[in-house]
Formats: sequence, structure tokens, C-alpha cells
Amino acid sequence: MRLFLLLLMIGYLLPAASAQDSLNLSATGRWEDPTLPAASGIRYNDVWGYTDSLGQEYGIVGSAGFTLFLQLDGPTGIREVARFDEGFNSIWRDYKTFGHYAYGTADQGNAGLIIYDLSALPDTVTQVYSSNEVFSRAHNLFVDEAQGRLYVAGSNTRANGVIIYDLNADPANPVLLGDPVLPAGGYIHDIFVKNHTAYCSHGTSGLAVYDLSDAAQPVTLGTLTSYPEQGYNHSSWLSEDDQLLVFADETFGRSLKAVDMANVQEMEVTDLFKSEMLAPEHTNSIAHNPFIRGQYAVVSYYHEGVQVFDLSDPNDVQRFAWYDTYPQNTDYQGFRGCWGVYPFLPSGRIIATDISNGFFILEPQGWSFDPPAPVVQATLSVAGDTLLCPGDSLQLFAASTGEGWAWEKDGQEVEGAGDTLWISTAGSYRYANNSGTFPVYSDTLNVSLAAAPTAVVPTAPAFCPGDTLTAPASGNYDLLLLSHGATGFTDSLLQGSPLLFPAPGVYFPTAFLGACRQNLDSIVVTVAAEAVAPEAQPFTPPLCEGDDLLIHIPGSGSYSYFLGQDTVALDTGLLALPADEYWISASNGQCETEFMLGETPAPLPVPELLLQDGVLACTFVSSVNYIWVFNGERVDTTAEATYPVVENGVYQVGVFNEFSCLGFSAPLEVMVNAASSESPNTEALMLYPNPSNGLLYVQPESHVGQISLYSLSGQLLRQYDRPALPLQLAQLAQGAYIVRVKLQSGEEVRKLWHKH
Repeated sequence: MRLFLLLLMIGYLLPAASAQDSLNLSATGRWEDPTLPAASGIRYNDVWGYTDSLGQEYGIVGSAGFTLFLQLDGPTGIREVARFDEGFNSIWRDYKTFGHYAYGTADQGNAGLIIYDLSALPDTVTQVYSSNEVFSRAHNLFVDEAQGRLYVAGSNTRANGVIIYDLNADPANPVLLGDPVLPAGGYIHDIFVKNHTAYCSHGTSGLAVYDLSDAAQPVTLGTLTSYPEQGYNHSSWLSEDDQLLVFADETFGRSLKAVDMANVQEMEVTDLFKSEMLAPEHTNSIAHNPFIRGQYAVVSYYHEGVQVFDLSDPNDVQRFAWYDTYPQNTDYQGFRGCWGVYPFLPSGRIIATDISNGFFILEPQGWSFDPPAPVVQATLSVAGDTLLCPGDSLQLFAASTGEGWAWEKDGQEVEGAGDTLWISTAGSYRYANNSGTFPVYSDTLNVSLAAAPTAVVPTAPAFCPGDTLTAPASGNYDLLLLSHGATGFTDSLLQGSPLLFPAPGVYFPTAFLGACRQNLDSIVVTVAAEAVAPEAQPFTPPLCEGDDLLIHIPGSGSYSYFLGQDTVALDTGLLALPADEYWISASNGQCETEFMLGETPAPLPVPELLLQDGVLACTFVSSVNYIWVFNGERVDTTAEATYPVVENGVYQVGVFNEFSCLGFSAPLEVMVNAASSESPNTEALMLYPNPSNGLLYVQPESHVGQISLYSLSGQLLRQYDRPALPLQLAQLAQGAYIVRVKLQSGEEVRKLWHKH
């Protein structure tokens, strides 16, 4: 059912204003939200009104950053129904309505034209259209309701003309009719249109009237380019009989103008009138937007608040009523006070916006827009039989004449709010007047209560990645509507059908039974985050026997990780395992995922060494390279499967198989003759340390005449004559070398290992 779950920001009954702040108008309600942003000191701007099919009245309020929809809940209450963050701040916003749609624009930003669907009020408002294809900024809008046309004035793409849309076919998708330049010339600040006749405020160029029947070919009907107290021609409004026009010059110290429109080719200013509540100290007041209802001009008058003028005598317009929305004013400096006013609500109430002080509901005191009827009578806004859903409220209005009216339910008096009654229970309602000789009754509204739909749905279903997002629903309903506002998804389900969610998110279920609906608690659908996959440290395939497989176990999230069928969770960080294939599972207690890492290792080659005639030979002859090892140190890498033995020690060879796996032979200890044929006195020579660490000592030093250093292939690398000892070998590359030492007794040869 439609529940009024609307946020009441600030709505309250104001105390009676003092005599200097008001006359014949009282404020019955005020709303503001101090947290709203401001642009150049302006927090609130335009206001417009709307009345739904049940007679409920609303205010459409523009602020710097938001559009707000406020319900006038009885004569004093104000409830915020919806607000839209427009995504940018703008000093100027403007709104108009047509049918159950509201149209908005702003003179800053790039939103263009925005359309709101009001048909679901008082529950909600939906934005159904937003386009900046034709224009991105504009100062004002106007709807010629009789002709179904929307006019855009002061736009960034047609500043010296108007953009015209047709709303008749589909008000939510306007059709562009044209964007003509208006022949009188100049910027169009604001526009009033009635039956294709447009009254345009051209700023400093005055006022012009056009026939816009042909949206592509405007015809100038008349202009008013020079008049008393001329300023910046800001906006105008036409009387209901088309004979009188009131316009405002938005210039400090200028009066409002009443204009005789009997002949648009010879428009004549009949009177100048203004409000100056600070006179005689200050007389520089400034008017903003005038509107005409009946015999009254209602004006948003900046620092002066809302001003009402009696137009009964167009030659002598009199200030009749006012309410000061900005009592802080002391000197008419800057643009402060009442920005917008709307006097067309059926109830006769006036709504207004003050730049600083928010939204006001004003009630005429001792007067009304329409003259009183000569007889006592009353008519209800709704009559006959109606079905009310449990929890729904129906606002009933009575249009009556005379005094002494009261509401009755089933023949007994009930308390209402003047001519308004909120109904939520079954019964027969009427407006009764028992003050005369005979009672007078309005027509009767018979209200019955329907059965309420009920539904049981999960409020927080949780799923695992990859699951089908479905859940059961039960209850007493004909239809269950499931909507997802973020994606626009909607689904209609008959009773007994399961809920199917296309994605995680917040869903809003509504149950229907007959004509009644029940908004259920929102359903928050969650899908657990996927487990972060453990990762093997990069390796070049294949893995070989004896290699380590390093696996990184993630440490964030709600998952624990397990090796194979183990029930003990793995520690986070690096996990070293012998090379192989492994299954690792991740579990958060509800969801489980398995990952396979690694691979089956390739076998290692198993070479053998044979010694023959002082040469080592490897039995594995298909290796790309052979790594020769002496006493545990690599001494050479060659493409040859043989290696000459020079010294006593332990030799090994490493080879690569077809899998690029490296395997080593078993160590082979080799004993050779300690002295070379060229060096019969090797036992007398000492080289140390060997392996060298950068310095090489030779003993006996006194017998050394020359030292030569060779590579293993026999290339002479360095030669030292009568060298200073120890030799500095730090610049040599790490590896094995042949050292030839000339002594007094002859030459000796040694093999030297050099390490950094």
C-alpha cells in the first residue's frame, strides 16, 4: 500500500507576524534545509505548484544543487516527498507543469531539459527524461497548457529567440517544433504564452508580443520599447481576460507597470506601482516575478517578500497585502529575499521561496482570489463510492460558501482542518452546515476498506559466486512487483513464483491484491566476493624434479585456504612445496572454490664420468652445454662432453636433458702427477690463497722473475715482470686460470681459481 514514508525536514506553523511584516497574509508553514548547498549566496530559487488528481497540493522547489518536491500536508504541514541531486550548482532554475509532468531547466551546468513524472505522488517522483541535445542551459520555461506547447527562453543555443516543443503526443518525450529567432531582436529573458501569443521580456530592449502559431515563422504583433521608469524588462503576466499585462523591470528603484493590452500595437502603461517598506530611509526596492490571479497581482519582490496588489482599477493599482519573507533586510542591497511565488493552488494558498529562508505557505486573511458565492453550498473534490486500501490516506477537499461548515462521518461531526479532511477509515463523509434554519450538506463520499496484500520475502539473501540468484516468496497477493532502481530492472511475479534477481543490489518488492498495494521491506541481495586465487611464483616450464614450487597464499578477505583434503588452514604468504600438481581450496564458511597450481615435474638426467688418459668424458652426449665442477665450484661451461684433468681433486659434470632439466654426475675423485714436465721444482713453489680473493701471494718471493696469467684455452691474459707481490687480481672475472711462474731454477705451472 502507499505509505507516506516521507522525510519531514523542517515544517512547522509560524507564529503570527508583526504588523510591519505582513498585511492580510499569514504564514501557516515554512520549510528549509540548511544543509543544502548555495551558489553565490543563493540557496533557494524558483518555485512552482502542482495539484494531483485527488486535490493534493505540492510545491516544486529549486535550490542551488537540488530539485525538491514538497507535499502541502493540510493547511500547515510540509513533507518532503522527493529530492533530486542535479549534479551541479546553479543560481537559476525554472519549473513548469503540464498534466502530471514537471519540466525543469537551469541557466548553469549542462543538463538541458529535465522531465519528472508526478503520477506516483504522494509516494514518489521519477525523473523520466534528461536531454541537452537541443540546448544545455536556459533561463526560463513556459507551458501554454491550452495548446500543449513548451517554450524555452534565454537558452545557450537560441538566446535571441525561443525553442518550441509539442507536448501533446507524449509529454514525457517532447517533439521539437522549431527554434525561431524573434524579429524584435535581443536576448529573451522570460516569456508568457497564451494560445500561441507570446509576451516576451527583452531585457533593456523592452517588451514585444509575437504570434507563434507557426513555430518556424514568428510574427511581431507589437512592441513596447520606451516607457516610464524603464529598466531591465524581466518578466510579465497577462490577466485572465487578456486586457491587462503586469511586468517587472529587474532594476533597483523601478516600479511595476500595468499595461492596457486592448490594442497590442499601441500598448499603454496605465499605472506605475511598487512596494517600499523601508521608505523614506530607503526607496531602492526591486521586483522580480509578477503573476495575476483574478483581480490581484501577486509578486515575488526580493527584499519586500510577497506583495499583493489590487488591479480592480488599472489606472490606480493599490498595494493590498504582503508578507515579508526576508525581515533581515535593512537597505535593499544585493539580490536577497523572495525569489519565486505561486498563487494558483486550488485552495487559494500562496507558496513562495526565499533565497535564504526557504519555502513558505501563505494564507490570505479576510480575502480570497475568487469572490464569495451568494448562497451557502459545498462541493467535495471526490464523491460517490471509493475503495481505500488499508494504510492509505485520502485527502478530501470541500469548496464551500458561507460560514459554519463542519465535517461529518456517518452523521457525526469529526475534526478536520478547515475545508480539508484526511480519511483513512471506512465510512460516509460529507461537509455539513447546520448554522441556518435547515441543514445544508455537500455530496457524500462513501469509503470502504479493501483487504491488504501480504507477502513474505527474504530481506537479506546471500549467495556464492556463480549461484543462481533466486529465493522463495509466499503470502496473500495477486502480483508481486520486484524493482531494482539502479538498473531499472522490474519483474512481475504471480503468487507462487520464486524471486529471481539478475544481479546483487537492493530490490524493492511491492505486493498487489486487487486495487491495493503494499510496499515491502527492501531486499538486499549480496553475492560473496570471489576468493582471491593463490598464485604460483613465475617459473619457466617445465618444473624439474627437486625444484621448489612457491605458492603465494592470499592474506586478505574472508577466505581461508587449505591444501588438498587438509583441514588446517594454510598460513598466508609464501608456501614452498616440492614441484608437483596441487589442489588448493578456499572457503569462507559458506562458499568454496578450488584452484589447481603447478605441474608434474620432469625427470633429471643422470650423467656418468669416465677418466681416460687424463681426460674426463661424460656418458650423456646430447646436452646442449656441460657444466664442469671441481671441488664443488663451477670452473667451466662448454659444449664439449670432455674435460682435461689438470689437478688432483673431485670432479662432476652437469648436463641438460630434452626437458631443459639440469642433472649432475656423481662426484669422481681424480689423482694426477703433481708436477708438470715443464716444472720440475713445483714442490718449491707456493701460490695462496687458492681460490684467490683478489690478492695472490707467491713464495719464495725472491726467486720470482715473471708471472704470466692464461685462460684455460691458453690465451695470455696478463704478464708481470719482476712483479710486486702480492698480485692485485680484483679486476679479473671469476673463474679458473693457468698461472706460469718463472723462477731462478726454472718455470712452474699452477691452476688458480679466482673468486670475488
